[in-house]
Amino acid sequence: MKLQNLNAIITGGSLGLGKAIADHFLLEGANVLICARNEKELQAAREELAEKFPSRKVIASPCDVSDESQVNSLFADALRVFGQIDALVLNAGIYGPLGATESVDLAKWRRAIDINLFGVLLSSRAAIPHFKANGKGKIVVISVPKKSEPLFLRKTGSGKKKAPPRWNLVLNWPSILPAARAMASQANSSAPNGIPGGRCMNISTN
Repeated sequence: MKLQNLNAIITGGSLGLGKAIADHFLLEGANVLICARNEKELQAAREELAEKFPSRKVIASPCDVSDESQVNSLFADALRVFGQIDALVLNAGIYGPLGATESVDLAKWRRAIDINLFGVLLSSRAAIPHFKANGKGKIVVISVPKKSEPLFLRKTGSGKKKAPPRWNLVLNWPSILPAARAMASQANSSAPNGIPGGRCMNISTN
């Protein structure tokens, strides 16, 4: 097992890719703490993973990664249970508002920035001191390809016309990752393709 007895925090771990990452970490021998904002979905994921991997520690801690106090509490929970944190997978994120730039909800746009940008920053800030003290650590940011295209409404019934474009908030991490690499043992950004699930369904049906 590649991750035997290592301890990882996985944000956005209740559904989709985050849950799949937690599953694979457990399969490879790690203990995991998963977090998400939706406590019901989070607890359901924890129960499923704990039943599948009874010999591993599976902890669930509700957390809004854009809230510094909640992030600090999340890390305190992990340290209390695990004693040490070896890896941080930053998967939490939202697409943000869809619609015309001139009329899209500005509050929702700012909310997307809070989660997608500051959620990475705050979690990294909380993890790095522990990694420095331990002399090792790994940060993985689930990001998007550098060449990202806007999302479009579905075509009309004839398939000949496209509806006006809608834009989703896409953020890469050019300033955060070099700083994290300098202070932690290793930091990487991973950019997987779209994962079937609630977010993608919401994009394609609205």
